[in-house]
Order: sequence, then C-alpha cells, then structure tokens
Amino acid sequence: MYFYTIITGLTAFLGLGLGLFVYFHKPRTNLKISWVIFSFTVGIWSLGYFISLLAINYQTSILSSRFSHASGAFIPITFFHFVLILLRQEARHKTLLRTGYGLSVFMFFSCFSPFVVRDVINKMGILYYPDWGPLYSVYAAMYVWFIAYAHILMTMAIKETKGHERLRIIYLSVASFLGFSGGISLFLLIFNIPFPPYGSALICLYPIIMSYSIVKHRLMDIEVIIKKTLVFAGLFGVLISVITAITVLAQSYIGQYLGMGAISIRVLSVIIAMLLYDPARKYLVEITDHYLFQKKFDYAKILKDASKDIALVTSFNELTRKMLVVLIHKARTSNAAIYFRDQENDHFELKGCSGFRKVNRPDFKLMLDNPLIGYIAKQQVPITKAQIEEELNSAKDAVNRERFSDILGTIQKMKAEVIVPSFLSSSKGGQRNRDSITFQGILALGKKKSDEDYFEQDLDMLATLAQEHAMTFEIVRLFETMVNEREAKLKAQEEARMVSYSKSLAHETRNAIVGLRWKSDFFVMKVYPFVKNIYDQFVKDKFPPQVEENNIKLIEKIKDEGCNVRSKADELFIVLRTAEGTLSGSEDMFEVFNFTMIWDNATENAKPSRIKIWRDTDKETFFPFGSPVLIKRVLVNLINNAVDAMNDKEDGEVKIKGRFEEIDGKQVAYFEFKDNGPGISAEIQDKIWQQGFSTKPKPKSSDIESSGHGHGLWVCREIIERQHGGKIWVESEIGKGTTFKFWLPMKRPENIR
Repeated sequence: MYFYTIITGLTAFLGLGLGLFVYFHKPRTNLKISWVIFSFTVGIWSLGYFISLLAINYQTSILSSRFSHASGAFIPITFFHFVLILLRQEARHKTLLRTGYGLSVFMFFSCFSPFVVRDVINKMGILYYPDWGPLYSVYAAMYVWFIAYAHILMTMAIKETKGHERLRIIYLSVASFLGFSGGISLFLLIFNIPFPPYGSALICLYPIIMSYSIVKHRLMDIEVIIKKTLVFAGLFGVLISVITAITVLAQSYIGQYLGMGAISIRVLSVIIAMLLYDPARKYLVEITDHYLFQKKFDYAKILKDASKDIALVTSFNELTRKMLVVLIHKARTSNAAIYFRDQENDHFELKGCSGFRKVNRPDFKLMLDNPLIGYIAKQQVPITKAQIEEELNSAKDAVNRERFSDILGTIQKMKAEVIVPSFLSSSKGGQRNRDSITFQGILALGKKKSDEDYFEQDLDMLATLAQEHAMTFEIVRLFETMVNEREAKLKAQEEARMVSYSKSLAHETRNAIVGLRWKSDFFVMKVYPFVKNIYDQFVKDKFPPQVEENNIKLIEKIKDEGCNVRSKADELFIVLRTAEGTLSGSEDMFEVFNFTMIWDNATENAKPSRIKIWRDTDKETFFPFGSPVLIKRVLVNLINNAVDAMNDKEDGEVKIKGRFEEIDGKQVAYFEFKDNGPGISAEIQDKIWQQGFSTKPKPKSSDIESSGHGHGLWVCREIIERQHGGKIWVESEIGKGTTFKFWLPMKRPENIR
C-alpha cells in the first residue's frame, strides 16, 4: 500500500508542478494553456487518489475518491484537445470536442453521487478502494475512446511529419501510452478483477518523459524553466540526502563516541550540507547542460560577432550582405531575406536574400495594407509560421480565418518559417510611447539547417539582431543621405560652373560666329555679284568652251561655299544658343522635316570611320516634327560617340530605326540608335548625361571637335527633352553593345515654349 501511496503522491507533485511551470512561462499560447489544463486535471486526480489511500477513516476516503474521479472526468477530453492543437486539427473535430466536454461535465457531477463510485471497500490489502457504480462503465469507456482516438491521430501524424516535430509527437505518444496504460489498469480492481494497481507506477513515467521531450525537443519551448527545475530538484534531493545520511550516521556512531546531542548533530548536518551546496549546484548545471542542452547556439557570441561585423558598415549593400552572412552561416538558417520600408512609397521591398534559387527569389513588395504587416505591427514580436497555422486552426469566425489565411499565404510566399520585425522609436521629452514607434524592417528566415524548429531563445536572439540591424541601417541611411546631399551640392556647384563656362564659351564664340556669318553674307551678296559682273563684261566668251565652263563653275562655287559657310555658322549658332539656354521661343526652327535627308547629312558631318552605318526608316513617309538643325546635332553626337566607343573596329556597326508610335496616349516619332560596341556599365549609365562627365581621356586641346569634353550626350538630352519635350534614355550591357532610345512629339509642347 505504501508503494501505491508514494507513486501516486509523486505523480500528483510532478503533474501539478509541470503544469505550473508551463503556466507561468510566457507567451501563453493555446498549446500551453491546453497542456496546463490537462496537467492540472491529472495532478488533482492524483492528489485525490493519494489522499484516499492515506485516509484513516471511511468518510475522508470516499469523499477524496469521488473528488479524484470528478477531476479525472476531464483527463481524456483535455488530453484529446491538447493533441488536436499540437497536430493543428482542432478545427476538424469541433463537434467531437463539444460532445466530449459536455459528457465530461455530466460525469463530473455524477462522480459526486453513488452512480460512479458506489463505495470504498477493502480490496487486496488496500483498506479503502473504489467500487464501481452504474455509470462507471460509461466513465471508463470515455477514457478508452478519447485516448485511443488521440493515439490513432498521433500515429497518422508520425507518418506524415519529420524532424523534431515527428520526435515530439513520438515522445508524447509514448509518454501518454505508458501513463494511460497504467491509469486504465486501475479500472480492473475497481471492477473487482483481482489485479493489483501496479500500473500506477507507469503513470509516474508520463511527466518524466514529457519533461525530457520539452527539454530535448522543446515541445513547448520552456527550456530555461525546465533546466532550473531540474537543477533545483537535484539540489533539493542532494541536500536532503546529505542531511539525512549525516544525521543517521551521527546518531548511530559519532554521537556515541563524542557525546553529541540530537540538536548538535542536526546543526552539523546542516553546516556540511551548506558547504556542499555550491559544488553540487555547479555539477548539476554542468551535467544538465551537457546531456540535455548540448549543440545549442552560443547566442552571445553570434550577437557579438554580428555587432563587430556590421558596426563600421557605411553602405546599404555591404550591410545587407554582412547581415545575410550572419543569418546563413552563423545562425544556420537555410535561407534568409531582408525587407526594409521605403518611406517615400510606404511599402516594404526586398533589399537582399540568400539561399534561394533564382526562380524562387521572394522579390516582391509588401504593401502596408497587407494583413501580415498589420499583424506584425500590432504584435511587435517575432512570429512563426507554426504560430499562424495554430491561430488559423483555432479561428472561430470567417473574418479571422480569412485574415490568418492571408497572413499564412504571405509567409509561404516569402518561403519563411519565422518573421522577425524591427522597430525604431523616437522619444519626446525623454518619454517613449507606442505611437512614436516606426515599423522599420523584416527578417524572413527559412528553416534551420539542423531541421529544428525556432524556439524562444532563437527568437530573442533574432529580435535583438534585427533591432541592431535596423539601427545600423538607419545610421547608414543618414550617412548616405548626408553624403548624397554633399555630392548633390558639389554636383550643383560643378554644373553651375560648367553652365557658366558654357555660356562664357558661347558668348565668346558668338562674336566669331557673327563675324563668320557677316563674311559669308559678304561673299554671297557682294563678292559673288562683283566677280560675276566683271567676268560677264570682260572675260566671258574669250576662252574655249571647256575652259569657259570651268570658269563659270569656279565663280558659282564662290556663292555655294559662302552659302555653306553661312549654313554651318547658323547650325553652330543654334547649338551655342542651346548651351546658353536662350533658344526657347524660336518657333520658326521647328517643322516637319525629312529624316532621311537629315540622317544622310549627319553621317557626312560625323567623324570618318570604317564602321558601317545603317538606316531603317521609310524615306517616303517618315517625316518627324522638330528642329532639323538640332536633331542633326543629336545624330552627329551619337554617331561620334559610337565611333569613339568602337575604336574604329572592323566589324563595327551603327543602325538607327525610326517609326511612329503611340506613347502615353500621344503620337510620337520613336528612334532606336544601336551600336555593337563594348557597352556601358550599369554604374555609370546615369552619369553619362552629366555635363563634363566622360569615360574618354581628357583632350589636350580645347578644340570643340575633339572628344572627351563630356558635352555631347548632355547636349543631346538638352535638345531632345528641354527643347523638344521628348525623352531620351540608354539601355546597355557590357559586351553586348549600347542602344540609345528617344522619341519626339509631333508638336512642340506648350510648357517648353
């Protein structure tokens, strides 16, 4: 009888203790709450059973026995509920759960009547043992049904799962099978089948195995509490054993020779026990860590290394790269993605990822109205995929089911197992409040390479890491903003200097051009008529016909060259006015022109080269609108750039395509100017339009026709965009040539006149 009593008391202590430890551990998830309720029902049942075995009178025994059975009425249904939550099958068995709880409530009240426990009588040496009543068969059948069905579900789940999740289910299945086998065996003697209640020893195994599962495979992620509990229990046992052993030895032997009294012996025992306390504690901590907590991450080292790695980072790309290295190689995740909030456009976008195939990259934007963003912003703690699945299965209304379904869908799309948010807060007057917190970024992490789940210590470490990353990101952002502002200021100063230089150059050149125009006009208006008049009066018809014809051609060439010089001067004058920014208002320059003629003229005026130049336009129908003089200058600049880029290579080729298209609802003339040169790197594609920027060596002379000044493409953009209201851009890839694309409207926009 004493054996049964000790075993039952120990079961009560372990059941209630394990339930309390889980209860006081936060956060309290549905899984933990269901486990606490189940543990309490087992603990209270064992406590009542323990009291009934210790009872020395009939009245105490029957009351405690009925109380024990009343508590036990909830054991099968609470265990079944716990299993459903663990397996994420609660939603599928709602009707059965309601029925089970209803039956348990009915049996609870029935247990306080003779219908379940009719009496307590002497059975097999146990003074007071329950005897069954009319409803006891229903009571026992309820146990068998719910426990058996729970084990069937766990067996099916074991076949479908893997890794630590599978091991957790196996441990739970084994522990509950042993415990309930021992518990159900107690029914035999109650039904007057002469079988001693030795099975009660098996009941005691269930909390021990479950504790191991919680520690070793983190069934409910309460490792720290269990660790402290094991150390405390070990210390308690060691100290009690020492005090007891010393007291017994002292009383038996030492006291006889030294004449020590009972009080002195107890004091000596306590002193020795106190001296042994610290060595025993250290030893227990060491063996607990070694056997139950081995192969865990050194979180402090990870955080220290991460802080060291990202402390001196000064660019977003470098910060993202180093953070991904920490997550993949030190935190040992299979894949990781980093999202940060775009403050201007109010969405989260991917900044970097690792561990994904190219086709599976989670390269999409998370808008602020995404349910996942709203949920994280409210919780402000890391969340796991398993947690959302649990919330989805336990959702009681359609709205929440849809919400958690959307959240789960987003997490799956991100290929993540855990989502770790980061927040920044601003303070006013030394105080911080929730409204001052800004949702800054997200770490989306895949499975661990060890195939373990993420637990609380993992999430705490990742949350700290995410916060540190967010703060560094903000520092880098402010640093880059400062650098960009400084560069923009320097760029503005340089542009102002270049504009001033261009205007000064244009002003100085204008005088020479005006003189050139005047001289060309003088040749055409004065010299040509004078020479022709002299020739007609004094020379004509005095030479042979062939000589006469050559003389006339020579005189006419004076006129043609004068006109040609005037035309060139006009073109140069217009280009200089473009540089000065004084061309607006020149409506007479814009017209519908023959592109083929302008293109042919441009190729003649471009640098001589061996490269092939092709035109793919309809010369009969392709007549765009614009300034022929300025468009010719654009074409000349583009051809010259291509010639310089290809360095006169033998297979060099330039081709221009032109056609009418509709862009943004308006008819435009669209052009593609393509070469097969070396290409332009992505890093400098935005810089080529800057005035003064050039990849060519700086020219030794200031000759306007020489390359390397960095004005050509700037002039092209000025002409296309500012003078015509069109658009020009570049598309290029190293080793695959360059394509300049631009379009011209079919009429000059009002806002540029």
